[in-house]
Amino acid sequence: RLGEGLHGGPGGATNEAVDSTKGHDGMMKLAAAPTHVVRAKLGGSRRTLCSAISPDGKFIAVSDTHALRLFQLVLNEENGEYRIEKQDTPKGVNAAHQLVFTPDGKVLVAVGASGTVHVIDLQAREATTRLTAHVPKVSSAAIALERAAKSGVKRKSGDEGAEPVANKGVVSVEDIGCPPVSHVCCSADNQWLAVVTTKGHRRVAGVHVYSLDNLKLHATLPAPPGHAYWPPVSAMSLSASGILALAVRDNGVLTYDVESKELTPWSSALA
Repeated sequence: RLGEGLHGGPGGATNEAVDSTKGHDGMMKLAAAPTHVVRAKLGGSRRTLCSAISPDGKFIAVSDTHALRLFQLVLNEENGEYRIEKQDTPKGVNAAHQLVFTPDGKVLVAVGASGTVHVIDLQAREATTRLTAHVPKVSSAAIALERAAKSGVKRKSGDEGAEPVANKGVVSVEDIGCPPVSHVCCSADNQWLAVVTTKGHRRVAGVHVYSLDNLKLHATLPAPPGHAYWPPVSAMSLSASGILALAVRDNGVLTYDVESKELTPWSSALA
């Protein structure tokens, strides 16, 4: 449904869009039927983890557990047919669990299994920056203590005189965990990058905003009122006016002003 935008600013529906919904119960009419232009099948038996298409439809990024692959959709001006051309694999990135293009189509953002965010320049075909400020820093001493605890020994139950038995082959919930980053999105003006981290082993949930101008962490947003930590985020969107909207559990919707790093007046009034 159209006709509503945040504070009437960027992102609101145009007059033409509103007019097109009249007499259709607020739903837009279908301008044209979808057209099938090309089909491609990736070789091998690897499972695709994620994929993304650039806003201008020129690039397609696909990643499996081993590699990130980039393709370009090319139009043949003579016969009007499309073809897919494989591009050089971006340097500095092996695989990704999430992919997103910036709205201008110049940058591809790839999130690795460790939570590291790779910023890939599509012209240079390489990862120019690695964003890690949202990833918890763990000291070598803490890692050593944890490894020592995991490799510890225990006695068989009911046999106090038995020799200690190594605690091997035990898989805990902490070992499985969940992806460090659950959501990532870019603002419509290519200025901001929002990253949502999840609660897990050695980390807490959070919402972090980077500036795509200087590629530095701009803010780690405070948890919503009444919450000591961030609740799970199910979806988010970042407008050109710098308003970050997040849908959280219990059907809650929050809006933050990225520039001021605070809740918008609308969300504050409902808190």
